[in-house]
This record gives sequence, structure tokens and C-alpha cells, in this order.
Amino acid sequence: MSQVKNVRIQESGVRIFEKLVNYQIGIFGLSLKKLTADP
Repeated sequence: MSQVKNVRIQESGVRIFEKLVNYQIGIFGLSLKKLTADP
């Protein structure tokens, strides 16, 4: 049973990590758009 719990914890950790990465990419994309939009 403890092994199953550990796997679930790892899965939720991976999801949080993916959300963070997507968030960082989104911010990076927005800042790039702002930089290219300014003359």
C-alpha cells in the first residue's frame, strides 16, 4: 500500500512541475510579445 501512495505523490508532484513549467513559458512568451510590440 505504501508503494501506491508514493507513486500518487510523485504523480501529483509531476503535475505541479508541469504547471510551473507551463506558467514560466507563458510569462516568457508574454514578455517576448511586449518586447517585440514596443518600437
